[in-house]
Amino acid sequence: MEYQIGRFMLTTNHPASHYGIPVLVDLDGATYGPADIVQEPPEILALFSDRWTGADYVASEITYAYRAYTIPPEMREACRLYCSQWPEGPQVA
Repeated sequence: MEYQIGRFMLTTNHPASHYGIPVLVDLDGATYGPADIVQEPPEILALFSDRWTGADYVASEITYAYRAYTIPPEMREACRLYCSQWPEGPQVA
């Protein structure tokens, strides 16, 4: 599965993806896990929201996008699986 999100892709077609759980990859090949902290608002956070307030977890932004925007059911499932990799972090239902 692959879902393009701006200059990022939520995909299972990457070596960092295991057991069908997607990983977020940028165009340069860098991967982002749900517990990764993004220090700057640019690209990744601008994709998901206009509410940048400082460093934030990737999972926080994905759960915000999940709730705030209309996204296809299969992408919603990819978001849920992605966030589930960090059980202590924000989750989508």
